[in-house]
Amino acid sequence: MDEHGIEPKRDAGPRVSRRTFALGAVGACAVIGLGGVKYLPSATLLRPPGGLYDTAVLQQTACADLPVILWSVDPEDWRVHDADAVTAHILRHAEPGSVILMHDLTDSSVTAALRVIDALQAQGYEFLTVSELAARSGTALRPGQAYCSFPP
Repeated sequence: MDEHGIEPKRDAGPRVSRRTFALGAVGACAVIGLGGVKYLPSATLLRPPGGLYDTAVLQQTACADLPVILWSVDPEDWRVHDADAVTAHILRHAEPGSVILMHDLTDSSVTAALRVIDALQAQGYEFLTVSELAARSGTALRPGQAYCSFPP
């Protein structure tokens, strides 16, 4: 574990990440599969894989009492394995209320995330959960609604 309280994952198996580095962190709550939305009993938010959703998914998330959380900054760190490029992209596009999508699949993503955390904190940003970020912006998260940022 490092000074940010993050323990990088090194296993290569498929998984749903437990942490999404963001100005609002989502975490693993629900999974969209062929059988519809499957969620943990304690799930409160849903991040659709790849950000893909349609009216059927929104209807299912409304029935499951889950708001849909997307992102406003996507450095495509799953594709770009260059910590410098990922860091630069995020620092260019982050603004108050942004939700930044990152993955912990590669060392370059983890390195970029740690750099971004330090740089944005130095600029006065705070890192909050999505629920905290929504509350601070005065946004009531509604089931079946999609959100990608929470401007102040």
